[in-house]
Amino acid sequence: FGNILGSDDVERVMHVIKKTGFEETDEKLNIHMKRLGKIRDDLDDRPRPLLVEVESDEIQKEILMKARNLMYDDDCSNIFIKKDVHFTVRRELNRLKRREIDENENPMNVGFVFKFDWKDRVLR
Repeated sequence: FGNILGSDDVERVMHVIKKTGFEETDEKLNIHMKRLGKIRDDLDDRPRPLLVEVESDEIQKEILMKARNLMYDDDCSNIFIKKDVHFTVRRELNRLKRREIDENENPMNVGFVFKFDWKDRVLR
């Protein structure tokens, strides 16, 4: 948000949503936001992620589909929008990814290649 003008996060998020091409950026769009991560004293650190919750899955899907338009905009080219994953799912994905690395490095598995399938969330 460094080069996006606005007095607070709400104005900046609404500006970014408008830049995606989403039409309903007026008062009808009910959003809730909170900053994630720890507050740090270093000013050189990356900004903390912002969790934005919208009221319906349809609005979420439309914003996520149109988020690719941000890479073509000069103001928002360094802003990325992605769907959040529940922490238990994220923990399981990380566990499977670590297991893939461990299995491929195991000397007993020479000649086999283990691959983590992100879609089915299994190790093949």
